[in-house]
Amino acid sequence: MFWAAALWLASAVLIVAPVQAAELTVLSGNGAKAAVTELAARFERATGHTVSIHFEVNPVVRKRIEGGEAFDVAVLNPPVLDALIAQGKVAGSTRAVFGRSGIGMAVRAGAASNAREPDAARARVQYLAAPSNVPVLGAFGVEP
Repeated sequence: MFWAAALWLASAVLIVAPVQAAELTVLSGNGAKAAVTELAARFERATGHTVSIHFEVNPVVRKRIEGGEAFDVAVLNPPVLDALIAQGKVAGSTRAVFGRSGIGMAVRAGAASNAREPDAARARVQYLAAPSNVPVLGAFGVEP
């Protein structure tokens, strides 16, 4: 996984500056902060190029790119990247998925609840986690 992402980052630098050391500007969503920070550090050590990373929530990064801000690499959720590709702001041929994350949800042990039985508690969690009941799509840059 690291080498695939590093190769992708290296190809971006080759497009930017094939002969001399370059500064690569990365605009990234906050969710990828740990991975992007580590990949950038390894990339800098391996290539001598520098990486300037700017983290924001995905909708803010999307607006910055739509507004014409200069960048070399964007690391964003797939729906945001797809929207930017459709607008011609990001090269679709360079789109690559290099990580996935999941979010879990559970009821605290011993919590006061009407759902005392394990099956009832599980049903409640599943209801709360249903896409129609979770108003967080905006964090991914997608209108609910």
